[in-house]
Amino acid sequence: MTTTGFNIVIYDGNCNLCTTFVKLMEQVDGGKLFRYVPLQREEVLHSLGIDPAEMAEGVILLEGGEKLSKQEGKYQGMAAIERIGQLLPGFPHLVQLYHQIPGVKPLVTSGYAWVRDHRYQLFGQCPTYESQYPFCSP
Repeated sequence: MTTTGFNIVIYDGNCNLCTTFVKLMEQVDGGKLFRYVPLQREEVLHSLGIDPAEMAEGVILLEGGEKLSKQEGKYQGMAAIERIGQLLPGFPHLVQLYHQIPGVKPLVTSGYAWVRDHRYQLFGQCPTYESQYPFCSP
């Protein structure tokens, strides 16, 4: 089992939108809470118990950086984005507000899925981005 004190964000390192999101997180967090793995690092994903095919559902957050057999602490897609917002300094109030506005959550969740499925057409592709705060498997 791989354990670390960091939360691990698994993202599409070839997606301009995804890498922009990771760069924003790096600036806000400064490597205090999060480490990052592009889905293109299949050997690292394997060490975490993640099948690259799981990335079809979008970004993955492993809270506490643990590979958990019960999948506790694992968030994916919009649930991962929400949880990251709750953990990222300065953003918990935005997530709380988002949850309080009726009808917004289903709209944002379906919007996330559409953007996820069309991200290359909308935002283009880039060479694999390697975070300045990478997670490296032992």
